[in-house]
Amino acid sequence: MRVAFSARALKFPPVCSCCGDASNAAFVAKATRTTGKRVVHHRTHSWEIPWCGVCSAHADLASTAVMVFALIAMAAIVVGIVIWLSAAHAAGIALGIAIGGVAGGLPILMILNARAERRRKPTCSTVGSPVEFLGWDGSVQFFDCRSERFAAAFAIANQTKLINVSPELRQLLTRVAEAAESARKVRTHEEETAAPALELRPPPARNESLIMWLEKIERLKGTAARRAAFGRALVEITSSEDRATLALEVSRMDVRTALDKADSLKTAAAKRRALVEALERIRADDVPDELQAPEIAMLEDAIRRLDAPAPG
Repeated sequence: MRVAFSARALKFPPVCSCCGDASNAAFVAKATRTTGKRVVHHRTHSWEIPWCGVCSAHADLASTAVMVFALIAMAAIVVGIVIWLSAAHAAGIALGIAIGGVAGGLPILMILNARAERRRKPTCSTVGSPVEFLGWDGSVQFFDCRSERFAAAFAIANQTKLINVSPELRQLLTRVAEAAESARKVRTHEEETAAPALELRPPPARNESLIMWLEKIERLKGTAARRAAFGRALVEITSSEDRATLALEVSRMDVRTALDKADSLKTAAAKRRALVEALERIRADDVPDELQAPEIAMLEDAIRRLDAPAPG
């Protein structure tokens, strides 16, 4: 189940992302982006995902199984290649060694995977890593959750930051909310007083016109095209709340474009000019600066790095 958020800080529910029990540990999910042609830059973002000790154990064992199999297979293939290169007539032997190594590693892979499977709880969503951080685009973060239960809890914990909600995710959140409401109704008054349950609500449905315009503007290339589409969108969208949401999202898109453009420019002067223009544009729009504080901080930080004297 894929979920996306427009945020640089997220709340994680205190439950295991695999089985749904209370979490007592966490693992790091990473994504790396490579930019630039002449000068290559690698940027890595990571998040700490909650899980429990039991799920950590079976996921580590499953990961070990794959690593052991890969090492055995790789070693056998390398030995086979060395033998083949050292004696041309030994090609058959080399091939046999390579195939034998791969075949010999399979039982080990199966044994370790079986052990990992036996350690799973009935509620576990997968034997391996339960959440994958797919990457980011500006302030938008993308995740793939194997557990529907955790996906729903994660989405609800950050429901004001959800974007691009798929029909499957919206249906899941609706089912969770309905189940929570049914459970609340059947509980006795004493149980409600002793341990009131957290009421789960699906995120409020966005105006369909807002969603349509957000998707349309996001597909456009260039600040001018997005701003022109933004002006047309305001004709159709009358809600002040939806207008503010649209303006904020367009502003974030502009910042991402400015940062990417600056990375592609060759001279520091050109980079600085692109960043300053974006900063002036974002401060002049109708969105309050406090709502755009992360975007403003990113631009200011990029400008400061350009203005900093070169080391040495």
